Amino acid sequence: MRTNPSWVPGNLESSGKLREGDIIDRNNWAQVLRETPDKVADIRLHRLNQIYKNYKQDGKTDYNTSLQFVKEAYTFKPLDPYNPAKPFPRELRNAVGMILGLQESKQMMRIKFYSAIDSPLDRHGRDAVIEYDDPDVGIIDITLDETMNPEKIEDGYKADIIMHDVVAAPTKNNDEFLRSVATWAVEVVRMIKEKKEEIIQKQRRTLH
Repeated sequence: MRTNPSWVPGNLESSGKLREGDIIDRNNWAQVLRETPDKVADIRLHRLNQIYKNYKQDGKTDYNTSLQFVKEAYTFKPLDPYNPAKPFPRELRNAVGMILGLQESKQMMRIKFYSAIDSPLDRHGRDAVIEYDDPDVGIIDITLDETMNPEKIEDGYKADIIMHDVVAAPTKNNDEFLRSVATWAVEVVRMIKEKKEEIIQKQRRTLH
């Protein structure tokens, strides 16, 4: 059974004055998916455009399709799952890799960060996804929802981790930013290990 993903550090600078997109990258999906001469023959692009069009029209896109939309969209430039634009997700990805013991650049390729803001996945209560390709069990997705209202946790949540009191970028007191990154990186790794154990247990039950 999963433990409460809402564990929160104390004494961190509040993100209450920040808007959605100040912490996690806000991508221009329409621009990313725009057909250009070098993309026009890409069947994936046509499919993604249709998913996005349907989402903008009625918002009815199932979870798995929404998740796949974000991951496939990130195969098109300028999006890069290995190098988020915003300071917090960029350093969060690095910190998660460090805690997992990924010391070489090739090993760090196992971790991807996807922003889902303004995408079909956002409608499902997920602002971002950290994907970890575990050498033992394969892909593990950790979904994040950044909120300015901690009480949202008590109202129920959909993401694996509800983040709040996030320090979005380095300030004069860089320690606060680094502490915020480290705190949530620990939480992401905890959830990765928890999901990995769930997968292993499920595989064992299947064998029996």
